[in-house]
Amino acid sequence: MKCDAALFLCKECAKDGNLKLYINASNPTENKCCICKKNGKSISIENNQETANIFKSLIRFYFSEDVYNPHWGGKELYRIFESENPILENRFTIENDDGDDELELSDVISALTSEPKASGKLGVSIYDNVNGYYGHNLQNSRSEVYRSFLGDSLKVNHYLIEDKVINYLKNFVDKITTEIPINTRLSRCRIGTKDAKLKVRKMIGKRIVFPYQREDVSAPPPHLATNGRLNRPGVSFLYLASDENTAISEVKPHPGHEVSVANFDSKRNLKFANFKDADFKKFWLTDEELNRYLFLRDVNQHFSIPIPPTNTSLGYIGTQMISNSIRQLGFDGIIYKSSVTPGTNYVCFNSFDFNYADKSSKVCKISSLKYEYIDCEYELEQEVGGDVSYF
Repeated sequence: MKCDAALFLCKECAKDGNLKLYINASNPTENKCCICKKNGKSISIENNQETANIFKSLIRFYFSEDVYNPHWGGKELYRIFESENPILENRFTIENDDGDDELELSDVISALTSEPKASGKLGVSIYDNVNGYYGHNLQNSRSEVYRSFLGDSLKVNHYLIEDKVINYLKNFVDKITTEIPINTRLSRCRIGTKDAKLKVRKMIGKRIVFPYQREDVSAPPPHLATNGRLNRPGVSFLYLASDENTAISEVKPHPGHEVSVANFDSKRNLKFANFKDADFKKFWLTDEELNRYLFLRDVNQHFSIPIPPTNTSLGYIGTQMISNSIRQLGFDGIIYKSSVTPGTNYVCFNSFDFNYADKSSKVCKISSLKYEYIDCEYELEQEVGGDVSYF
């Protein structure tokens, strides 16, 4: 390597969106980039532990260890950056004006992954020396912490577990807190209508339906509250959505159903736990934080995944446990993504924190449903023998 100057990375060579944002937010200065060899807004990557941890987190996010660890049959780490990849633009060039050896890509990647093994709770590892290897990238990994909580919830009463859940969530309350400002308008739907009449005017009849309004379209009183995704029987929460389409879709009506839709406005500033927007770049500096990211992402998926009506008693145990733990931490509600629309779900623990928007109720008739699907990776039978194993 013939390059005594400090190493810099410009934002134009960052391909990952979060990496670009990080460079932009790090007060980049005008320097020569070690990737494209052009002058531009860049940050130093040499002896920069924060940048190294971020880069290693991105490697873990996109790649399983068997892709970049020769011990498990992969390439040398730097070789995944010799071609198109989701982290850096494929534009590395070697200057060779005087015939001497110049900076090589392997030198750059070494600088970007200094100390590949994390020290205790500090830093990010790209080689798993405890469990063998990281068999999945972070996108396909699952939270062992959440899996443990779910397993416990099937064995003992919820109140024996919730202290553990609360203590775990306390570590990153600030990263999931979202404020819902006063007068935020959200939507709610209820299947059915208050009434239907034949309206006759000048001997011409027309069927008129009357939507549920006010308390009839709000959360049910506690004694009528049934088992819900985030509430136990006898506990009344107000389920809302970011828009009418999401509100309607979440109650899963059938074609031909008439539904009542209404709006509700927040009466004060509220503090919600946001599981929908688990921001990866808030968790990419240590292995411990990466595990918290997986926890939040898996909880959000569990909140959103459809549960068959025949399995709600069992399927809701975990989500109800998380919900009650969040409530005990002083939050007013929970935000999670919808599994049926691009919209967002909001669950408010106290229905009196929202006012019914006067005269906002209306009736909609469901005309059709559309199901979309993708093929899964499947096999009719497991392979026997050879070098194939199933886990």
